[in-house]
Amino acid sequence: MIDPATLEESYAVVCPKCDHGFSVIPSISMEHGINRGHTVCPECKTLLHVEIQDGEMVTELWDMYLTRIGAHRI
Repeated sequence: MIDPATLEESYAVVCPKCDHGFSVIPSISMEHGINRGHTVCPECKTLLHVEIQDGEMVTELWDMYLTRIGAHRI
């Protein structure tokens, strides 16, 4: 859980696939305290998982996220 009061308006992130930098706003889930979200890199169109860690938003390839949490792709 995250404290919604600590959220920034937007966060600078970097795509782990193509190294393109872009901004991401917190997800609706994050605004309600759940530290999960997703976005698409505007450069390479890769689906990314996002989380806030130590006050910064970090990106992770969607497939890597699914592997990390033990989920299986459909």
